[in-house]
Amino acid sequence: MPIRITCPSCSATLSVKDEYAERAVKCPKCSGVIPASQPPAPAPAAPPTPAKAAPVAPPPPERAPFEALDEPAPARASGKPVRSKRADGDDDRPAKRERRDDEDDGRPVKRRRHDGDEPDRAGRGKRAEGGSNAALIVGIVCATLLTCCGSVGFGVYWFMVKTKEAVVETLDKAKEALENSNFLVSQRSYGELKVGTTTRAQAEATLSKGKTATADDLRKAFGADQKKIDAWTPKANQSRVVYWRNGDDYILAAFHPNAEDQGRVQAKEWRPKNGAPTSAGELDDAKFLQQYPPIGPTTEVRAEDLAKQTDDDAPAARDKYQNKTFILSGKLLRISARGNTLEVVLEGAAKGQLKEITCALRAGQAPFSYGRGQRIKVSGKCTGFGLDEFADGTLSGAAAPDPSVQVSAATLIADYANPGTADPKYKNKDLTISGARIERVENGRIVITTVGKNDDRKITVAFDTDLKSQFPYLRAGATIKIKGKCTGLTDADIDVEDAWFTQ
Repeated sequence: MPIRITCPSCSATLSVKDEYAERAVKCPKCSGVIPASQPPAPAPAAPPTPAKAAPVAPPPPERAPFEALDEPAPARASGKPVRSKRADGDDDRPAKRERRDDEDDGRPVKRRRHDGDEPDRAGRGKRAEGGSNAALIVGIVCATLLTCCGSVGFGVYWFMVKTKEAVVETLDKAKEALENSNFLVSQRSYGELKVGTTTRAQAEATLSKGKTATADDLRKAFGADQKKIDAWTPKANQSRVVYWRNGDDYILAAFHPNAEDQGRVQAKEWRPKNGAPTSAGELDDAKFLQQYPPIGPTTEVRAEDLAKQTDDDAPAARDKYQNKTFILSGKLLRISARGNTLEVVLEGAAKGQLKEITCALRAGQAPFSYGRGQRIKVSGKCTGFGLDEFADGTLSGAAAPDPSVQVSAATLIADYANPGTADPKYKNKDLTISGARIERVENGRIVITTVGKNDDRKITVAFDTDLKSQFPYLRAGATIKIKGKCTGLTDADIDVEDAWFTQ
């Protein structure tokens, strides 16, 4: 017969099967634990008293069927008071219980955790253990990612470095191959080098500019021929060996007394990659001088003759003089400058027409002491196609005395008080004017006046403005000597052209 019990917590009336008597059940409404006990036997008859109606509780919300508990869950220590159990028989209302199989009746009823109860330690331990495991996993993943990123970054860096090194190496090899490619190097050009005659300047005109050989260059050129290396090393140590290279084909030349422009070929060697080597000359200085005594540029050619031969038969004149070094003599027309290079212009003549031959001078040459119209000698190499240019000129002295008219500035100005008598003496003549006091310098002309004389006449001197750097003393008040050509009187000015100066 079902037992009726009342929940002491929520006053709900429950009906419990009699087989659950003397066991604890859980209220489906408030989840409280209620003992299901048999109500006591009724007392002897007594006048029944009307029972007070129990308050009607609101209908409980839908809950899962309550479960039977063998025993209540152990109480936990907390700051809240623990509700005491009701004694058996305190409430005769049976508890509702979900129908279950008999084998489930032995399982304890799970007690619902009330709000405010702190989680059990086992739950905390599991969550802490789960958090630790998650952190460990995240750490492992991050470390793996960092390792992978570092490996990738290092791989990219290594690849870039190696790629750069490969590019630099390739460029260096290409540059070296380009520098060592001279297609003028051949057995034919080797044959054009004449021992005892060809100078370095002439050799480079044929083969282009050569390189001064080192001991390492000799080893590359001669390979395993140690005897040749030993023979040429003393000259290489003196910087007297020059080589030209096209790939693995070499032309080597030793020069005497040095490897400057005018040094002569003393010995030469043709070392092809394929084929037999060829050599000529004498590396011993004493023996070389005995076999090839110095000749130098002793051949002298007049500027007038050079101009005439060129005009008569230019191809024959070029075969005879072009790229040859000799002495050229002629009248000095003027001195000019091209950049920092001084030039002397000599007078030639062809069929009655003036022909100018320009000779570029080496550094350190000073032609200003020569007078205009004076015949001078210049040693150099004839380079112009029209045989009108010389290079690497060296002044070899005067071929004749200075023929210019010597006059002071004061006398020249005074004489031109009467132009009719002055022109025959000075006009169209080369003059050397001394004691010329500069009044001013303007637009490539110098104005000369006489000190202490009230005279409107003055000397105006025209010169190559590129020469101005050669004459730092060209300033007002300075006294100079003028060399130039007088062209006569214009108004009150005595004109002098193509001039240069000394102090």
